[in-house]
Amino acid sequence: MSGAEQQLRPWGPPPARRRSRWLTIGLPIGVLLLAGLLLLGFLAFRGFTQDVRPAQQAVDAYATALVEQRWDDAHGLLCESSAAEFSAEDLAASFGDPPLTGYSVLGVSVRWSNGTTAGDATVSFETGGGMGQDVSLPLVEEGDDWRPCP
Repeated sequence: MSGAEQQLRPWGPPPARRRSRWLTIGLPIGVLLLAGLLLLGFLAFRGFTQDVRPAQQAVDAYATALVEQRWDDAHGLLCESSAAEFSAEDLAASFGDPPLTGYSVLGVSVRWSNGTTAGDATVSFETGGGMGQDVSLPLVEEGDDWRPCP
């Protein structure tokens, strides 16, 4: 049988396919690069949330003390400059009438600039009459602790 006759026969074996270099080299490298980028993004996100968590906890502790009318505790959580400026009685006068019934933290942001770490929080306080008030609360890092600094 000649070569021309073999080509005309439809039942012959298909020609052998050569594997693409894309599949053998490019695809695994692409998958590894994508996995590396995803891991980097996850680590960056995790690092950021761990940096914000202590500031969030300071806001929660302060707002809880205000809602529970523990004025001395709330005063003890303030930064040095605010603690010198406001007394526990000042906090009672500002947040005690009408009494607070709850709060929610709407957001916390942290910033680093020239070796200083500071932040801001937005807290929504609720009163017994159903009224709400959003308060912007500056935060500072003093030593290892975050403190509200209104």
